[in-house]
Amino acid sequence: MRLYIAGNFELRAELATWAGVLEAQGHEILATWLKAEQDVPPVACLTTVEGLTYAMRDIAEVADSDAVILDTRE
Repeated sequence: MRLYIAGNFELRAELATWAGVLEAQGHEILATWLKAEQDVPPVACLTTVEGLTYAMRDIAEVADSDAVILDTRE
């Protein structure tokens, strides 16, 4: 199953661990943001074009997934 994992950016390392567990079970994880470089700038520091680029990538991955896992912790 193709899965997108969404959640708070500060929980990225923990969510990436869960993504690894799901991948080991045969699922495909489409959440590029979980595998991105650790030095991604905060949202407030992005230009409009950079923000739109990330947003469009995320929307495309959600659209291509079979299911979305949303971690709602803050």
